[in-house]
Amino acid sequence: MDIQQYYKKYAEISLNASIAACIPPFFILIIWLVVDHKLPILVMTLPFMVYSFFCYQNYLVGKRRYEEAAENSLESNRSESFIESNDMLIAFLPAPSLRMLLFAPSGKLIGEVKDLRFWKWRWFLPYFMDRLFPGMYGLYNDKGELTAQIHLGNGKDGFIKIYENDELLGFYIRIENDQLSDLKGEFVLGDEEKMFCAIRSELNGEMRFYDQTGKTVCGLKKGWMPLEWGKYFRDPNTPILSFHHQSRKEEKIAVISFLVQCYCYRNH
Repeated sequence: MDIQQYYKKYAEISLNASIAACIPPFFILIIWLVVDHKLPILVMTLPFMVYSFFCYQNYLVGKRRYEEAAENSLESNRSESFIESNDMLIAFLPAPSLRMLLFAPSGKLIGEVKDLRFWKWRWFLPYFMDRLFPGMYGLYNDKGELTAQIHLGNGKDGFIKIYENDELLGFYIRIENDQLSDLKGEFVLGDEEKMFCAIRSELNGEMRFYDQTGKTVCGLKKGWMPLEWGKYFRDPNTPILSFHHQSRKEEKIAVISFLVQCYCYRNH
């Protein structure tokens, strides 16, 4: 998949969701006409129609972005990996649970995070019920191979555990009352080295990650994109991850796992 195919698929899923949301009101209308005219038909159908309307708007946005991106042919045909890339752009597909895509600046898909328990009937569950399921996500590379498993805790501590080949690669814990006011937590990696996360701006979701020596490992920004990337990525608010050129694989996986916790019930 590349960024052009992503916009096309996003539009298709949004259109299907818009059509599917019209089915319950259709049957409710039949019941109202045939069985009981006293049913509060407006109250029962309005939520579905509003949801269908917004899904259709998403379809129009995705369709327009696909047409705009298709005007620029992708320059690179080589396979790329998120382990090798220092810059990643993040996009999301509509799904009952998180489906986060990682793209290279060239527009090529270099990684994906999706729920390991992707059951279709979860589309119909409200979020407060879906949260009862343990968060288990898989990080896949550009070839669709499982690279790591990310387990999220449901408790107030919000822990994260990362597994690679069934071995614990690292875990995340929150830190309270630390002298650094913006400190949110720390990762302890397999070699017992620590990596910290701080959110500098809640307004635009800007984040930074740094190791125990104070060196910046990675930064996350929105609303800023080089012009040459903009011809492929049509959303100017696409989140961009920028890693230090010496960042290790474990650090990159840890950063991605933290974003999974941030976005698991916000961006899909």
